Amino acid sequence: MPFWLPYSQGDVFDEVVMPGIEDNEPGLAMLFMHPCTMREGARLREAVTAVRVKFHQDRVLPRPGTWANRNKLMPLPDLSGTGGSTHVADFMLIGTVPSVSLDRARRVSQLSADGRLILQQRIIFHLTRHAPSIDILRQASHGLELELQSQTDWMEEAFKKGLVQSGEDVDQQEIAFDEYMSGPLEPVNPDVQASTKSRRSLLSSPREAPAVVRDVQRRIMSL
Repeated sequence: MPFWLPYSQGDVFDEVVMPGIEDNEPGLAMLFMHPCTMREGARLREAVTAVRVKFHQDRVLPRPGTWANRNKLMPLPDLSGTGGSTHVADFMLIGTVPSVSLDRARRVSQLSADGRLILQQRIIFHLTRHAPSIDILRQASHGLELELQSQTDWMEEAFKKGLVQSGEDVDQQEIAFDEYMSGPLEPVNPDVQASTKSRRSLLSSPREAPAVVRDVQRRIMSL
């Protein structure tokens, strides 16, 4: 898995010690926090929440409906990549860990966009016994997903151009991306007044988001 991928909710890391959980033994853990709360600017907060990930069974999702009422778990089929096992993230085993323990080199999995929506739905149901529809969650997360995809594109292009070769390089590019997204969107037409809102905030607007995405893609190509 590329070391330069942005951190995201649902990322799974190995060799993570979760204080007070399972005798403090290192193991798999999933980054639990929402993207808006896990960061301070471009960096992860010093301490973040994670949930323990455990091996569950040798089969991958054996039959339909298996997980419908098992709301304290997030199934992670084929996490090991062998094609024949299922792990689970256990919402009953949640704790605070230093963000430095989530080493990019030990990240073993990142959820798809749909996977993150399913994770959010299961978390909400676990906490409230209400399951919002995936469509509602997708609408609420639309701007965040656009930003995550743009950041991924930015980092991939920086890597291709040799700008990212170390963890320090990743940090520098993430800061540059954050600063760009925090700035106002400049209009293509010089006769149009520039928006006072940041590119990041405009991503939540269905009308403004396409222009922001195009603007960011132009900036990526100029790295």
